[in-house]
Amino acid sequence: MRPRRVARPALALLAAAVAGCGGGGATGPTAAFISQAVTPDPVVATPATDGTLQYAAAFTVTLTEEAGVGATVRDVSVAVYDVTGGVSTALDSTQASVAIDLPTPRIEANKTLALLYDVRYTLPSGGRAAQVKTTLVFVDDKGNSYTGTVSVNVT
Repeated sequence: MRPRRVARPALALLAAAVAGCGGGGATGPTAAFISQAVTPDPVVATPATDGTLQYAAAFTVTLTEEAGVGATVRDVSVAVYDVTGGVSTALDSTQASVAIDLPTPRIEANKTLALLYDVRYTLPSGGRAAQVKTTLVFVDDKGNSYTGTVSVNVT
């Protein structure tokens, strides 16, 4: 299975704008560029074994800094949605539980950081297909702040 790379348009635009600036002299990067990959792809839910929620899904979001500017993860938020029948309904805390293993909030320049997700849920529809949206807020070493969202489909 190949990791799914998630484009970060805001960061790509920022990096493109920075690359086009300058007076001809060589300068270093002025902003981090963080790409994201999700593994496995696809994410497949299995029956949960804890007895309180119906399904479990585990996946990794790998962040890679590619511009040579370190960054810090300032905030991570997660929402789980029932997507059965094409309608997206957010689950509440009695229907979903998410644990994230974030070994450090720091992404060094040209390095990676892996976030491990353990998601457990019971869908009101009785189905298994869910979507997990995780939003990450970053501040890079140059003071730039930006937000990125990764949507992970669970089958």
